[in-house]
Amino acid sequence: MIVSKLLLIAGLIAHVTPSPTSIDTRSNSVNLSPIVSRDEMPEELKSLFHAMAKKSGDPISEDDMEDRVLAARSESIMMGERNSYFMSYAFLTPTIPGLPWYEDDVLGRLRGNDEQSLLDVGSGPLPDLHWLLKDGVTKEKLFGTDLKGEFFAMGKKAFGKSHLDDDQLYGGVDLTKLDLIKGSKLDNHRFSIVYASRLFHLFRKDKEQKDIAANLLYMLAKKQKGAAALITGWTMAEAQLSGPWAAATHNEKSWEKLWDDAKDGYTGDGEIARIDTYISVQEPAQGSFKVLVTFED
Repeated sequence: MIVSKLLLIAGLIAHVTPSPTSIDTRSNSVNLSPIVSRDEMPEELKSLFHAMAKKSGDPISEDDMEDRVLAARSESIMMGERNSYFMSYAFLTPTIPGLPWYEDDVLGRLRGNDEQSLLDVGSGPLPDLHWLLKDGVTKEKLFGTDLKGEFFAMGKKAFGKSHLDDDQLYGGVDLTKLDLIKGSKLDNHRFSIVYASRLFHLFRKDKEQKDIAANLLYMLAKKQKGAAALITGWTMAEAQLSGPWAAATHNEKSWEKLWDDAKDGYTGDGEIARIDTYISVQEPAQGSFKVLVTFED
């Protein structure tokens, strides 16, 4: 778990911090040699490869795993994704199992209640949705969205046969703009849980993050049996970044204020009774957050 946590932090920083790579920007030539050894492949990623291979009935070797990582990396570069996040294992490694409350607040709810569903925003090549499948959540409860829908096919190639339904994956949806959400197929659904691990740190914590937070509130299901709706994931705590990128980070007070402001901007059906927020600003789960949303009866 420590290795995965380090990869998560590196991945989040890489999204906002330009990093040198082995790419020749004057052409499409790319050195695809791994920047880390196979021995450093996170255990979560190895476990996920093996679980999906077993589910598909197709055995997978260590060489096959590395080949799939390299193939996905090559595709991401051709898509224009050229920072160090895509040069590491991070972009295929699930982050959801690292949440301190994963077992109880996420997995327990999804496995124990047929009416629960989860939307993974910024889902990329779908590692977290595949992890939930591995842990016994039925695919009917799992949805994903990403601005670049091409990532979905990449993830399905990486993790074997298609285990997720295409009609539950929504590409090209800009979560910063509510009018575009309302005009998409995604607007036909509401979700008990929203998972956001690769989102808030990309935007400044003034109007952009407020709009995103309000739009995530809009996506929540209003009726919950015995539990508040949940928005959870990872962002950058204040201590993790400095300089110009500190404008994207949070402490406890700024995180609470963000959701208070988002509540004021909420335009969905019904009324929000209360929002309870938590963000971890210290290790071992620095940057993990949850937002519990209770709607009026």
